[in-house]
Amino acid sequence: MARVFLKPRQTPATSIPCPTGSCNCFHEVVYRADDRIAAVCRCEPPMCDTVYPATQDLVVYELDRWKLHSKIGELLSLDMNAEALQDLRKTTQLGLDVPLAGSVFPVFMTIQFRQEDFHDVVSTIAARQPGPFILISPTAQFCTPSCRSILDDHEALFLTLPDIMILSDGKPTSNPTVGDALTRFHSSVVSTAGSGDGVRRFNTPSGAQWSDLEIRFIYGDKVSVKVKSETGVFNCSQMGMANKKNGDPTEQWNLLREFAKGHGDFDWSRPTADRVIQKRRENLAKDLRVFFKIPGDPFFYVKETKGWRARFHIEPE
Repeated sequence: MARVFLKPRQTPATSIPCPTGSCNCFHEVVYRADDRIAAVCRCEPPMCDTVYPATQDLVVYELDRWKLHSKIGELLSLDMNAEALQDLRKTTQLGLDVPLAGSVFPVFMTIQFRQEDFHDVVSTIAARQPGPFILISPTAQFCTPSCRSILDDHEALFLTLPDIMILSDGKPTSNPTVGDALTRFHSSVVSTAGSGDGVRRFNTPSGAQWSDLEIRFIYGDKVSVKVKSETGVFNCSQMGMANKKNGDPTEQWNLLREFAKGHGDFDWSRPTADRVIQKRRENLAKDLRVFFKIPGDPFFYVKETKGWRARFHIEPE
């Protein structure tokens, strides 16, 4: 999987391992006057012949952190604001996990190569965070029982890259199990009881994806909802998309109705399209994630129409 997130450096290698294995040195790359590239043994005395690598043999690959961070943010539906932590090497705060309004959990990623360094990162983050957080690492290799104890004490969620994504046809895609992990985490650290705002949460079956969701407007501001075997009828207020002052539907609810009119599609040819539609779509996606507790973006961009399409089935009245 790591190969997907590699990028070539701008500068080629200045040395290569001994191609013949005759010695343990690195051959120095020399550019000769005849335009040939030579890899010269620097042992004293030289132990093997000079070799002539091709240009592509000198390409050095490194981790494309921006690409990796962006994919994690997409799959976990994070509010992205990646920032490297200067006093914690190879550690970045990717952004925020916001399952509900007022519930905000920082998300960190660390790439360490020693057990001691990983423990220092866990200890430092836990000491700074007053509440739960999410920590991501390429593997669980260095997450010792001591680290687990620290994470458990802070009700933190620990995820490895394989927990978050898998390869499908050579492309990274969401691991179906990560939704359950996030749901369990949110259920344990987010309290919604007694909020008094009339907002409900759908009893989404475990492992459900957006493709399992069906929404149909039935009358007024009510919709019929089905996710696998679970069904229900809800209004805009119960789904958290009503104005708290007057109870009128929010712009997100109106946009959901527009998606229904387009049977799941919305593009710039619609009369209701305007310059703030992208932000409304983001807010609608967040409201739907909160209500259904399904991770990931419920919409995707359609390049041909320069619009969006729902990952779920939706119909008008």
